[in-house]
Amino acid sequence: MRIARWLSNNLAEIEKLNNNFEFKFNVDTTEDIDQLNDYLTALSKLQFILLQMLNERILSIYDKEWNIYVYYKDQKFIKEAIEDFLDIFENYFIIFNIKFYKPKINLDLNEKSIKICVDKNYKKNIDLSNDNSLIIITKNEFSPDNSLSIKCSAPVPIIIKSEKQYNAFRYFLNNIFRFKEFRPGQKEIIKRALELKNTVGLLPTSAGKSLCYELIMFIQPAPIIIIEPIKSLIIDQFYNLSNRFLIDKVGKISGDQTLSEREEVQKKFRDGQYLALYITPERFQVSTFRNYLSEFIKARPIAYAVIDEAHCVSEWGHDFRTSYLALSKTIRRYCNHNGYIPCFYALTGTASEVVLRDILSDLEIIDQEKEAVIRNYSFDRKELDFRVVKCISSEKFYYLKSILNEVKDELKQVYKINQVSDLFNPIYKV
Repeated sequence: MRIARWLSNNLAEIEKLNNNFEFKFNVDTTEDIDQLNDYLTALSKLQFILLQMLNERILSIYDKEWNIYVYYKDQKFIKEAIEDFLDIFENYFIIFNIKFYKPKINLDLNEKSIKICVDKNYKKNIDLSNDNSLIIITKNEFSPDNSLSIKCSAPVPIIIKSEKQYNAFRYFLNNIFRFKEFRPGQKEIIKRALELKNTVGLLPTSAGKSLCYELIMFIQPAPIIIIEPIKSLIIDQFYNLSNRFLIDKVGKISGDQTLSEREEVQKKFRDGQYLALYITPERFQVSTFRNYLSEFIKARPIAYAVIDEAHCVSEWGHDFRTSYLALSKTIRRYCNHNGYIPCFYALTGTASEVVLRDILSDLEIIDQEKEAVIRNYSFDRKELDFRVVKCISSEKFYYLKSILNEVKDELKQVYKINQVSDLFNPIYKV
């Protein structure tokens, strides 16, 4: 559903699409790209309509048969789109270890058919005069309604035991984030968190800590809050989700926003329009935010309180960020939904044993939860190379300049670009 909006700028994704559909796309010309964009936009429209019909109980996921007639030129494509939609539910049910029986899809026009038009070219051919059946016609320009509120129940423990369940997780890993496999340590951290057990996950930098909470926010039926230590991390993580993965049910509150922008985000958060909200720990001390949070909590729970870069709880909390020390008590007080308190989900890439003890103590993860800390087997950074250049003092500047130019040239070759960041165009001073 997300691909159509950026496909023309990311043609490498077409190969992945061709692996997922029975028919193949050819994109040799601009016309081919436009046609592919039309196909995928129609798919997005149809799947979003199906979701709305489930929400309005026009359809049920438990129906034995769906009678749907879609006004579109390629019926094979329509069947693929509906099957793809049902695959989401099938894998979701597998994760929860619940049997799921797909409805039989009947695309032939009959008296029971729900009629859907996803192509503007067909509107003029539809005769509405003698037809009392339900007809749904989409807009020409498609953009999902971001005002829809998230409806959710309290989170439930998910116990992952079988390979079939892991495969279902891989489906979402690939479908949403386009990764084929989990990185070392991710599965173990996610597995414990899904069981709604307080979790402290240790993974080296660039090993995929963020994915550990980004993935499960689509699995557990409730939104999450992510606490970041600094504004730049909030902005980076927010734009990674919204721009790279086109996940638009995400909000952030940070110092780069105006007062009115922050107010708008808080209102949307209160109304349940976000799957995730990025904030700093100090935000909990702002009375306006706490008021919105209280209104949110009356209507729905928060599944996880994610503390990213959790070593800051210890290293900064005892010095100049006292809001970290109050974090546990604040969350337990203001995020209590009918007795459900968010699961604490702390992630960091660096923590000594002393820091770990501080994290467990300050977040009030009790002694009985000795298994709360999940470590990766190795903290090696295979993507990093180290080189020591032996030279005399007077040659250091020459060698540094030479190395920077080498890196600059390598970046041009790898990314096929003519210019690189000013980082590799320093002002040289002797």
